[in-house]
Amino acid sequence: MTEIFAYRDADGQRRPCVRSAAGLVAVDDSWADLLGRMCGPVAAQPTLGRPLPDRTRICTPMPEGGTLYAIGVNYADHAQAGMQVMRDMGFRDPAVAAPRPVFFTKPAGACLADPGAQVTAPQGCEAFDVEVELCAVIGKAGKHIAEADALGHVAAYCIALDMSARDFQMLPGTLFGVDLFAGKVFDGACPMGPCLCPAAQVGDPAALAIGVAVNGQTWQQSDTGQMTMGLPGIIAALSQLVTLRPGDAILTGTPAGTGFETGRTLQSGDRISAWIDTLGQLSVEVG
Repeated sequence: MTEIFAYRDADGQRRPCVRSAAGLVAVDDSWADLLGRMCGPVAAQPTLGRPLPDRTRICTPMPEGGTLYAIGVNYADHAQAGMQVMRDMGFRDPAVAAPRPVFFTKPAGACLADPGAQVTAPQGCEAFDVEVELCAVIGKAGKHIAEADALGHVAAYCIALDMSARDFQMLPGTLFGVDLFAGKVFDGACPMGPCLCPAAQVGDPAALAIGVAVNGQTWQQSDTGQMTMGLPGIIAALSQLVTLRPGDAILTGTPAGTGFETGRTLQSGDRISAWIDTLGQLSVEVG
């Protein structure tokens, strides 16, 4: 498995690298070229450059300027459990199902957090929560992408954590009901990593075990085959609204077991460890 990590150069920009027996080695390809050549049935090997200093630390494997897209309630068990909580809060059951998937964005400049980082709830939050998600990184631009062609636009996959301020997110009794901006887009709200794994080497994105544990206790455990809308459908639907570009990342939803459903909340010092088959493990600490 080729694993693409990232480091910060002298200007503070995220740049791709790989890990060798001797340490981290810079990749000379630009992000756009590298991601483009990772699309398709065979992922091209990166062009390696100089060894990096021993003190180099990995960071989020995401190009500067990419957009983070996310889809809401895309696992049936999460939707069912969450609806019961919302009933208890005074929300009414919807009269009809949503006619299309519900997307939102997380501003990459503020939200991204590195593997091993400390993530902190926004000031005043008393219901800090975590969701593990499969993240697909786009390598080939497209608009109005057909579902049959959608996976051909995916360069790689990684693990993402959708950190959530649940008490900021819910507004029962108000016109809108929810506030995804306050609940989802605070600083550090999206740890990603630890590396990008080429799509061609990962295989079927609907056949991956996924889970997250807090202090060694499993909170979520499922598989990506339980998504309500699979990744090809997500890409097709999202591309009807926006042009997807190389370096954009799509979070694909989370299964049941979040603190929102169970009443558990993250506390300072908690260790979060997430995993997805073939993609490794992403760990952060709650500050």
